[in-house]
Amino acid sequence: MEAIALALETGEQRILLDEREARQVAQSLGLQVIGTLGILLLAKNRGIITQVQPLLDAMMDTAQYWVSRTLYKQVLQQAGEL
Repeated sequence: MEAIALALETGEQRILLDEREARQVAQSLGLQVIGTLGILLLAKNRGIITQVQPLLDAMMDTAQYWVSRTLYKQVLQQAGEL
């Protein structure tokens, strides 16, 4: 909620959020929301990274970042890696 409050206070229109409830609140307030997985896809599309899968796997293995199997496959499909 602090990130949302800061975005509103500073007039920022975009915000990085992963939690579903926070994303819904931010969107209802007119903020453009992107999540961590969206950032990975954006980075690949812009040529900043060459592959999403190794980074996503490392996030899941090392940082305990939880992603459902369905979402995992969907992200890799969007990245052209599946």
